[in-house]
Amino acid sequence: LAGINAWPGMLTNPAWELSAFNDKSKERLESLLKKWELDYGFVNDRVGMATPRLLSMIINEASFTVQEGTASEVDIDQAMKLGVNYPGGPFTWLAKFGHANVVGLLEKMQAETGNPRYKIAPYLKQQMRKKHAEAML
Repeated sequence: LAGINAWPGMLTNPAWELSAFNDKSKERLESLLKKWELDYGFVNDRVGMATPRLLSMIINEASFTVQEGTASEVDIDQAMKLGVNYPGGPFTWLAKFGHANVVGLLEKMQAETGNPRYKIAPYLKQQMRKKHAEAML
């Protein structure tokens, strides 16, 4: 029994992000992955694994920044690409991953941990509702 980070675009990364239910599952999976010559890395078996958790938090913080009027989505994406050398900005990732995926993960992380740092930016929820309404048309 294992988990894989299969968010949109993640399976095309050079290395797959995986989690295993237990050591026996991890050993079996590692033997298969080595036979298939796939690059991989294991993370703890937690809601959202590692990369989606981190990117969702960055997207959420960027959404608070737009909501506060500090910068636009375009400005933030550009700043993250030029200033931090990220391959994409938070809103580029949001479009790729889907609003419902990001909001859903943040909700699950907050429910799992009870930590207020996972509070979802109202702007992000508003944009999710807008995308959902557009899809219904």
